[in-house]
Amino acid sequence: MTVQDKNSNRLNAHLKSIDEGYFEHMGHALRFSGHMMAGGLACLLHAVFPFAFANTGSQAISRLHTEMIDKRKGLTKFRSEQKRARA
Repeated sequence: MTVQDKNSNRLNAHLKSIDEGYFEHMGHALRFSGHMMAGGLACLLHAVFPFAFANTGSQAISRLHTEMIDKRKGLTKFRSEQKRARA
């Protein structure tokens, strides 16, 4: 098995585990990275100007974490329902 085959298998396994297609995943990941960069910039500016963006970075992290956890919970619930329906 080549390195390319191994990477392809890992990619497919990841996409299947989160129930997303390649471009759907790319969109979510790019959106997340944009929010993370904006939160990081807010933290950087807060370091220089403590009065500015006092809660922006932590709010961005909390929002993204909640969104990711909610998606996992929904996916877990969906898979459990599918298994019950098959039984």
